[in-house]
This record gives sequence, C-alpha cells and structure tokens, in this order.
Amino acid sequence: MTDSARSFARTSASLLACCLCVSQLGWLLPAWAVALVGLPAPFVLLVLAGRGERLGRWVEWRRIEVRKEALY
Repeated sequence: MTDSARSFARTSASLLACCLCVSQLGWLLPAWAVALVGLPAPFVLLVLAGRGERLGRWVEWRRIEVRKEALY
C-alpha cells in the first residue's frame, strides 16, 4: 500500500511542479499565450513522462484494488 501512496505522491508533485513552472510564463507572455501553453502542459507531461526513462519513475500508472467489504 505504501508503494501506491508513494507513486501517487510523486505523480501529484510532478504535476504541481509542471503547473508552477508554466505559471511563471505569466511574467513574460500575455494571458492568452500562458493559457495556450498551460492547458495542455500537464497532459503532455503525463504522456511524455510515461515514455521517458528519467521522468518515468515520477509518473506511474497504478490502480488500487479495494476489497468488496470496504465498499459496504
């Protein structure tokens, strides 16, 4: 269970870092250009990080299986 939690934490940290980096473009670019770059940036990060070797350990696709008893 801790491996899944660690994986989710790394994925959310990488998304947060991506969004913070893109938001800094507001100092240089107008708002429409930041929106044009900022909206697809997290999706591009998730697609490219899954394929890359260095970023692959930060973004992992995991599915948690919950027992039936936990849902009732």
